[in-house]
Amino acid sequence: GALKGTYDTALGVQFYSSETRRTGTSSVTFKWGKVYVGDTSLGEPFREVMLHNGIPDSDIYASHDAMRDSIFQTEWFDWPVSAEINYNRLMLIPSVGTITYTVDTTVYYDSVGGLHTLYDTVPNNFIADSTIRTDSGFFTSYAQIQYTVQLVHQSGHIDTIEKAVYNPSLGKFIKPMTINIDNAGYADDTVMLQVIGSFTNVPDADSDVLFARETMLDTYPSYGDTTLAIGPGGIMMPPPDSCFIANGPFSNPSDPGADDISILVHYCASGSTITAQVYTSGGIPVGSPSTYTSDAQIWDRLPINAPGTSGTYYITVTVGSYSTTLGYSVY
Repeated sequence: GALKGTYDTALGVQFYSSETRRTGTSSVTFKWGKVYVGDTSLGEPFREVMLHNGIPDSDIYASHDAMRDSIFQTEWFDWPVSAEINYNRLMLIPSVGTITYTVDTTVYYDSVGGLHTLYDTVPNNFIADSTIRTDSGFFTSYAQIQYTVQLVHQSGHIDTIEKAVYNPSLGKFIKPMTINIDNAGYADDTVMLQVIGSFTNVPDADSDVLFARETMLDTYPSYGDTTLAIGPGGIMMPPPDSCFIANGPFSNPSDPGADDISILVHYCASGSTITAQVYTSGGIPVGSPSTYTSDAQIWDRLPINAPGTSGTYYITVTVGSYSTTLGYSVY
């Protein structure tokens, strides 16, 4: 693509990498992918990131770690200031149950003559059996699977984005989620994502491990999302004793000349309305306020449309009994 490590146009497909682990008759499958670099101001993905297509040094890979490293990473890609990376991850556990099949019947009508087929209008139906756990072989106090997602910078610095742990005996599962990573620094960057696997008392024989690359017209579900921000010093976390904090504003990486921006807001409770209003230096409101319903994530993003006139403005951000002001200039 014109930008490093991404596709110029929408492909209409999603790319995933997967790893299946088996023990006895039990199996679980970790899937990771659907990686995009999104526009923080518009809140929409605009470039799909290429997944790395690793080639072994010889005819075979030296280890399962080497096989995972070959497909559970992206190519190096451009990450402008304020741009947001997002990826999906989940752990699949097979379902068991019964299928009710339809029966199409061929009959002969004396009054009409000839054979006629009567089609059953009820489709095949799968009825899951919730009393059976197909991952029961992993229910031991010593079995654990951990996937660590890292953001690698071209400078060599590595940020650990998350450690997703599957340990059913402790009630830990890798739920379908979308992870967002905002560039809250002051300079464009070149980065890649990679996934490191760590396994405790999980079989590692070739017959117990299966790797795959997937190209899907559809997408796997995501039942939640969370947003992280990476600043000049690494991951930006709200102070542990703070319920509210706002950062920004950040420019629009897809159209810097438009002056549209976004801000990052942390609020410790969910269900409250976060409001951001632009004012002139004289205290006159400009345009309509931007609002967002808080969800107690580390950060929430609010897009803000730029005023039509250049000048110095400020943004007042309020939620609950909290309020703060951010400076803002339009050139």
